[in-house]
Amino acid sequence: LDPIVVLIRCLDDDPESVRRTAMLSLFQLFVNSSSDREQAIRATVVDQLEQIDTEAVVPLVRDIMDESQRWRIRRNAAWLLGAITDPDSDYRDTVYDRLIAALNDEDQRTAQLAAASLADLPSSELQKRLQMYVHDNKNGGAAVERAEYVLEEIGGATDRELVTNSIDYTYVRDP
Repeated sequence: LDPIVVLIRCLDDDPESVRRTAMLSLFQLFVNSSSDREQAIRATVVDQLEQIDTEAVVPLVRDIMDESQRWRIRRNAAWLLGAITDPDSDYRDTVYDRLIAALNDEDQRTAQLAAASLADLPSSELQKRLQMYVHDNKNGGAAVERAEYVLEEIGGATDRELVTNSIDYTYVRDP
């Protein structure tokens, strides 16, 4: 666990290349660790990330999630985005977009981790986005089920609730 502290400190370094390399190294620690050590590594990373500005870390994780072809890296990126994102963050919308897109990831475990991460980020904006996602006919069945699961977890309305509780408002400008 000692290298984690050094790698987290590097995430505050000035050159982008140092921050990116440190983040990739953290993901390699996740990927190469045994399953019994992985939880300890994750807990240490989250603890250490609380000591730095996570606003600088979110774009790195987002970019790695977008660019990586390795499913184990994408899995860990989906988890980390949910673990470090503050609901009031400037990157909140970007994180929502990435994690919602990951609900339809070809790797089922990545999609499940994205759903779990979204469930930890409840907000009315996320509810709206998930409801739109559920109503979008282009998404696969499993992805829609994951989105509905997240909606239930964060207290959002499902299709049935929307239909039974919908109210039409008509605004009249002139009498």
